[in-house]
Amino acid sequence: MRLLTWSVIVVCVASALNAAPVLVTSGEHEDFSRLVFNFSRPFDWSLEEAETGYALNIDRSAVEYDTSRVFQFIPKTRLRSLSVEPGGGRIEFEIDCDCHAVAFDLPRGQVVVDFRDGPSPEVIGAVEQTDLNSLPLPNWFETRSARTGLRVDDLTAPDTSLENLQEQLLIGFSAAAAEGVIDPVGVSVRESDQDTTGKGAGQNDEGQPDPEQNLPVTVLTQMQIDTAIRTALNDDDETCELGMELDVPSWGIEGDLLLGLATLRRDLVGSDLNIDADAVSRLARALIWLSFGAEAIQVLGLAPATTPKGLAEYEVMRALAEILDDGEMPETAFPVDNLHCSSPVSLWAFLATSGTVPLSDDARLETLHTFNALPAHLRLHLGPELHRRFLDIGAQNAAETVRQAMARATSTRPVRQRLVEAISLRDQGNDFAARSIFMELARGSDDVADQALRHAVSLFSETDKAPDWILTVIESRIFANRGSPKADQFRDALIGHLLWRKEFRRAESVVNTAPFATRTPAHRAYLEDVLRLAPDGYFAEFATRNREDILNDPEAEPARTLVVDRFVQLGLLQSAQEFGLNENASRLAQDTIRDQVLSPGLAESLPGSIELRQSEYGTVSLPNAREILQQSRDRRKIIVEAIEGTATPPD
Repeated sequence: MRLLTWSVIVVCVASALNAAPVLVTSGEHEDFSRLVFNFSRPFDWSLEEAETGYALNIDRSAVEYDTSRVFQFIPKTRLRSLSVEPGGGRIEFEIDCDCHAVAFDLPRGQVVVDFRDGPSPEVIGAVEQTDLNSLPLPNWFETRSARTGLRVDDLTAPDTSLENLQEQLLIGFSAAAAEGVIDPVGVSVRESDQDTTGKGAGQNDEGQPDPEQNLPVTVLTQMQIDTAIRTALNDDDETCELGMELDVPSWGIEGDLLLGLATLRRDLVGSDLNIDADAVSRLARALIWLSFGAEAIQVLGLAPATTPKGLAEYEVMRALAEILDDGEMPETAFPVDNLHCSSPVSLWAFLATSGTVPLSDDARLETLHTFNALPAHLRLHLGPELHRRFLDIGAQNAAETVRQAMARATSTRPVRQRLVEAISLRDQGNDFAARSIFMELARGSDDVADQALRHAVSLFSETDKAPDWILTVIESRIFANRGSPKADQFRDALIGHLLWRKEFRRAESVVNTAPFATRTPAHRAYLEDVLRLAPDGYFAEFATRNREDILNDPEAEPARTLVVDRFVQLGLLQSAQEFGLNENASRLAQDTIRDQVLSPGLAESLPGSIELRQSEYGTVSLPNAREILQQSRDRRKIIVEAIEGTATPPD
């Protein structure tokens, strides 16, 4: 009887728990409204377009929802209403805005639906049009040479926000290949490293691995890798233990990639070839995070792993790199048993396994959670293949979740907000993350890139702390759009910023990428700024290079006056005469020459040119000319001191 009583109590409690309504909470943000369905455990769901907006399909029945608090915290400017079908398996949202919905889940079961301003990301339609086949990897060397304004299909490349790092790494690899250190087709090789003993590179007399040797860069030594890897991966028959932490999202922030590459190249071209295996491992992980599979495989061939754990890590990373490049992968890397793991390994095992092998419920959920945790560029890179595999095994809801994750990867907050976030990250010392955000924006659609550059220029227009990589991206954008009004806009802003930083030669190089139309207000202002602010040595060099523009533009009078004045101050009297006695020279410039440069005898011997100019401009007494010149010098001194921060505060 007591057992029956407890059974009734348990059933009643369970029924009460199942009947508890799911609380729906909400929150309002600048560019989106959010709903959170607070389910107590994970399950399958999907978001789809509906007649009035969107609908959320829930793979559960007999669910009740508490929606009483929804519109207490959000207005009805985006979401007009929501309705629940009988049984609770479908919730429809009526929207009243130019916006779109995206959804994602959290590990404890909550499902989040955001209604975001703007149209739905283009990647959804683009992915559907390609029938979600695995996207081909681009030919990066052709991409690097396509600097003539040709568009590279955005969808065929890994995350474009990282292209600048990709280019820098390729430059390093190319240099190493030119020095004979890396074979860009096969394994790394040096002539001096060829094995002539017949016993195998890196092996002792018994043919076994010798950890005491400095193994050459032709390794991994082909030493029974299959057996060693299977033992390391399947420790005590625990097939879900890889012998390493498979936390791919964190691999991109472990260190500076370019510094790692530089360190490796320094070691490679040294005399002892004592390469740090840990450094190789760190750089390979970072390259995998970037989705550069082929480069990661190259790096893994540069130094040996001499322990079972090290061999296991190398083989796992090699397998991940092969997955990223859609290459042939050793079957031992991820055994079929890994498909049933409720750990991150399930995602990679699912992508690595050929055929249609179903996933357990726990493994499917863990696969989706692991995929959602990846950075945006990896979600876009791996998403089409994962979507296809879920469809192959009939997991429609899981496939839809992957599609939503890809859409979410392309949804962006307002450009200025993203830039402010990048600046904040940089101020906190995370320059790598800041650079990734900015390059993602700068390599996006033309509209987004233009907004990013305009905001970047405005944010950094009054400081000399703009990081060089931002200026480099703006320079590349100018070059890509040369000849268009868009390039002129960016060029003007960048030149002004470089002059503020007193990087005069760099500013001149920007001008020369697509020169100003001469004799325009912008060009005259540029000439005056350089002539006024540049150091003496650069000033003289610059004035000589731009002599024709300064002398022959009738409206460039302030520039000619500046040139004459500074040449006089420098004691370069012949140059001052050249600019001051030109037919377009200003009255003040001619008076300066007459007053300070020409001796009385020389003035009388000239063929009336000064008197002619005087008659055209009117008669000005020499004392008055000196006074005007001194006032000009005083004003210029105040301006320069204010810019340099050396001005003396007033009493």
